[in-house]
Amino acid sequence: MVRRRLQVFGCVLFAWAATAAAGGVPQAPRAPCPCSLEADALDCSGLGLDSVPQGCFVLHPGISALILDDNAISRLEEADFAAVGASLTELVLRNNPVDFVHKHAFSSLTALQTLHLGGTNLAFLPPGLFAQLHALTYVNLNNAGLRGLPQRLFSERLVESVALEMDVPEMAVVPCATLSALPRGSSINVTSQYLWAPTPRKL
Repeated sequence: MVRRRLQVFGCVLFAWAATAAAGGVPQAPRAPCPCSLEADALDCSGLGLDSVPQGCFVLHPGISALILDDNAISRLEEADFAAVGASLTELVLRNNPVDFVHKHAFSSLTALQTLHLGGTNLAFLPPGLFAQLHALTYVNLNNAGLRGLPQRLFSERLVESVALEMDVPEMAVVPCATLSALPRGSSINVTSQYLWAPTPRKL
């Protein structure tokens, strides 16, 4: 009796192994992408997302615009946008409680032209955060809670002029070097009353 039970158990194991080898192991269904696609724009606004929906990029590769405003995203990690780095030209993150941005979060977005980070809780931006955004032409940092800007922020290979919009609290510091690094013809709308330079000649 014991031997027969062992034999039956062995058959069950063999059948399971054969199924696994054939790729028939049941897998949990992948959650569908909650965002809507219109043309090449992926609209994920107002969905209560707490992270960047990277799974959507598998279903919708090659998008040119990603709209993530009015969500609950608090962190931007290093690989969040890697899958759409070659195609994305517009990224909208307005009105999210973002208080952490990995220093390489945007490094893959070499085609990005428009970036909206208004209405976040950033306080500080990592030095060189936009260093790989060579195609950047517009940045909105209004109501982002910024206390200032790092001296090195933008790409040294910018070709087009850049429109920068931001407001910072009173007593916040915006280094002159950050703004002077922008291409000739750039427009800067900064409400800070305090511009800082290491020497008077660099003002």
